[in-house]
Amino acid sequence: EELHIIHKIISCKKSLSMYSENINNINIKISDEVIYQGINSLLTVIDLQVKGEYDFPPGVDWITKANNMLPAGFSAVFNGEADPPVQRIARDVKLMDFVFAIGLAPYNRMAPASPWGTDEMEGPRAVQKFVHVALQRICANNAESYKYFGKRAYAPLNPIGSGSKVEPIPWMKTLLEQLEDPLGSAVTLSKMLSQSDDLMRKYAGPELVNRFLDMIRLLGPQPRLVNFFEAICTVGGVAVKANQEMVLRLTWMNEVNRGKTYLETKAFDPKTTPSNPPLSKLPTVKEPSGKDTSGWKPDAEAAKAMPPKYIGKEQHERDGSFSPVFIRWSGADAWAKDMDALFWSPIALSIKRYEVNKEEWVRLEDLLWVLEPERLCMAFTGKPWSEVKAANGKNKGVGDRFKQQSQLASYYVGQLSLLGKLCFGRSYNCIDWMQRSFPYTMLVSMTYSPYLPAKVRSVATTFVRCLYLDRFPQVRNLGRPTLPEQLWVYELKD
Repeated sequence: EELHIIHKIISCKKSLSMYSENINNINIKISDEVIYQGINSLLTVIDLQVKGEYDFPPGVDWITKANNMLPAGFSAVFNGEADPPVQRIARDVKLMDFVFAIGLAPYNRMAPASPWGTDEMEGPRAVQKFVHVALQRICANNAESYKYFGKRAYAPLNPIGSGSKVEPIPWMKTLLEQLEDPLGSAVTLSKMLSQSDDLMRKYAGPELVNRFLDMIRLLGPQPRLVNFFEAICTVGGVAVKANQEMVLRLTWMNEVNRGKTYLETKAFDPKTTPSNPPLSKLPTVKEPSGKDTSGWKPDAEAAKAMPPKYIGKEQHERDGSFSPVFIRWSGADAWAKDMDALFWSPIALSIKRYEVNKEEWVRLEDLLWVLEPERLCMAFTGKPWSEVKAANGKNKGVGDRFKQQSQLASYYVGQLSLLGKLCFGRSYNCIDWMQRSFPYTMLVSMTYSPYLPAKVRSVATTFVRCLYLDRFPQVRNLGRPTLPEQLWVYELKD
């Protein structure tokens, strides 16, 4: 079986080499045949790196699919269990070198200009996303592969007529130089830093964090950028408190950076908060029992046995529902890259707005339903998803707004996931800051809301666990643990 894998890899190397030679040479016209040759070879590489048989759906227009998806989402399409023996072979026969080389080819072709932005480069643009997925799969959860990548360098093409010696360029330096191109380099970097302690120590510092902050201001709310902050908070699933506090200090504690980087989240009580339209007309967020509250009130004897303080006490013992959750962000009606505003305004995205305490807010569900349109479209638009999807395809303006809303929604999910990861591993300085802005009952309201996508509720649940549950002192925050009053013991008889 190993020989069979080696033969397949050698065949891939030949195809990848042919692709590189074609794209490197600006005098050779880029043909569809060359592009699909590159894509098919990289699909084979990805298939080999995922344990078991990976079934790619037939009839997929991979160029269109790759160019229409954000890098983080495209990478997730190919998730699977890593295959360490095949990863070792990929290192031994230098398959990773060939994959990295075809990622360099478009830059060599158009140097010193950026290779992206022309119709001719639409095909190579799609291939570039496959390059990063292949690199991610070859390295996935493999310390030796990360070490290999971190030590490799390549000899750049020597300019014609130049007799000077050309120094090898490290792969990591090239990866960092390509970060502003939304083709997968930031996703690849995030995955590598989150799994390699050596690479993390060497590269994840304030300079790189500030660079990503600048890219958010320049390019807008792209999930791959906020995902980077999350990635450097842990290595191999272990919290790195120095990095957690660095991200907190540079992105959150600095109010200017916070306003330009994050969406603000807040819950408002419909009974006491003046708004237009009235919050009281919003559907309530029900508890799992289906009631607005548990409906349970302790009698006098039961009340004596209860702890005087426990998490969620006020919500649990009051009448009424959870307070609805709202968000807002710095938006512009005519947004463009490199503006002070984070992204398009709610007006530009045609999202319903509420004036609460003379400030404009958006109901959380009104923004995020687009992440699960098959289930939620009817509830928010009154139309089936098939009809709305067809309209998005026919009307470019409507379709663009849907994509922009989906991008902002995905960014917000990444933001929640990041803030939870800041608190992961009982990072108390981060916990202290986060609990000021994210009350327990607000996060629980998000986990219970049936009108939020499952991924949002999942991230909110993880945030609750890291911020309020997995922390000291457990007893004071969670209530007093008690043994059952009766134990029933069953004995199995012959």
